[in-house]
Amino acid sequence: MRVGNRIGRLLNRALDRLFTAVTPVVWIATVVLILIEAAVFVAPDLNPIVAWRPAPRSYAAFPTPVVSIHVEPTATSNLPPTWTPEPTLVPSTATLIPTATGTPTPTATQTAIPTATEPATATPSPTPTDGPTPTPCTGPRCPTATPTLAAMPFTLPPEAPVYTANKTNQNGCAWLGVVGRVLDQNGLGINGLFVLIEGNGIDLPVPTGPTTLGAGSYAITLADAPLDSSEHYILTLLDGSNQPLSASYYVPTFDDCKKNQLRIDFVQNH
Repeated sequence: MRVGNRIGRLLNRALDRLFTAVTPVVWIATVVLILIEAAVFVAPDLNPIVAWRPAPRSYAAFPTPVVSIHVEPTATSNLPPTWTPEPTLVPSTATLIPTATGTPTPTATQTAIPTATEPATATPSPTPTDGPTPTPCTGPRCPTATPTLAAMPFTLPPEAPVYTANKTNQNGCAWLGVVGRVLDQNGLGINGLFVLIEGNGIDLPVPTGPTTLGAGSYAITLADAPLDSSEHYILTLLDGSNQPLSASYYVPTFDDCKKNQLRIDFVQNH
């Protein structure tokens, strides 16, 4: 036991001597390293590793791209000119009144008075008489007048449009619209056609079909309140290929709750 303690004491002494001898060396090395680091920080060229570093890469300069703008020529429209709608909705029914031409009244001619003892008498002129009155032809061979056909197969009746209060829905005065029917020559409704309404932001073809008005009916909402307009809305009848079957009619509207429903029928004339 004593031998072990002695050996331990000897080892401790040897270690103390070693630490005593090594400590100054460690302090000196630490100071040297600090000085080297300071020198390299102040003058980086003193670092020996700099000489081993590869040379920096050089990059070729790319040319600056040139942007060229090619202006396309403006296309010229070849569309047909815009149709001109008929100026009035209801054709005028006024007829020209011929101006009566008066027949000049003949004046009596007076014969010269001779120098004889008896005076000459004036010769009276005959009184003109009216010609024979023509008798109208009533026989089966009499020619019949041929009515002039309209340019389009469908037209509006003379009374269109007919203005009434709204009876189409429950909105009352909070609605403005057009209703009507498309009728053939026998007065029967035609389904499958389209009533085109344009103007005031609306461009809408509405199909005709059976409703409470009957076959060939349509209903179009124009606004949610009555309003005054003269040329805002245009109505045209189209077939299934969007070909017009009638002229285009201006539809005037009024700011009147008693006129917020317009009844417009299209009637076939040939």
